[in-house]
Amino acid sequence: MREVSLSAIRRALDFAAEQNIGRVLLSDDLRVFHDYLILASEDEAVAISAGGQLALKELIERFSHRIRHEHNLGLPDLLHPSFHAEQRVEDKPPVSISPLVSWGQPVLTGTGIKTGVIAAHAAAGDDVDKLAWEFDVALALIENAVLYEYVT
Repeated sequence: MREVSLSAIRRALDFAAEQNIGRVLLSDDLRVFHDYLILASEDEAVAISAGGQLALKELIERFSHRIRHEHNLGLPDLLHPSFHAEQRVEDKPPVSISPLVSWGQPVLTGTGIKTGVIAAHAAAGDDVDKLAWEFDVALALIENAVLYEYVT
């Protein structure tokens, strides 16, 4: 929630209190979109930091799927960042960030291989086909790691 201002959080908490919504900041339905806190249900999305305005649910859902929540704790535990020229590999986002893997550094999804390590090898002149073979991952993952590190 680092993108959300403290004043937006206060407005969201005030709105939640008016509507008798408890523990709103721990809700699995809570989404962050720029400086807005949004409660998204199956029917609608409500910008609770903007006094309950209805939000564009399709737009919110398009990006909020990139965050996975650990349902036991109600906390986000995985982020798939969006970046220019991203290519999905086996229908999965290629890059993941989790505080539980590699100390929160970006890694190739499903591995503990840091994107920065791959990009450093590529910058040093290593062939990407050879890197894919050495790290035993798809070539598209190697290409995505380089794109992520140098294009974002």
